[in-house]
Amino acid sequence: MRLVGTTGSFQLPRGRHLVGRDPAAAVRLESRGCSRRHAVICVTEAGVTVEDQASSNGTFVDDERITECRALRGGETVVFSDSLFRVELLTGSEPR
Repeated sequence: MRLVGTTGSFQLPRGRHLVGRDPAAAVRLESRGCSRRHAVICVTEAGVTVEDQASSNGTFVDDERITECRALRGGETVVFSDSLFRVELLTGSEPR
């Protein structure tokens, strides 16, 4: 799975990935509008989900603020505060 945005591109393998300003975040965002522990993306064999972590400025999927875990199917726009990304789901045949 890959997040592609104006601030960069992040390729995420299977696992649980923190999004935010925390130095340990897999998707590290510099925006002061982002919380240190803003959201979590889970990539599993079954699919990809995103869940807000009670952030101050919210996580949005296709312009809708999410309040619970949300499945991602690819092609969505995900916004963490003011950082916008497009979701790309990678298949086994695509370059990594």
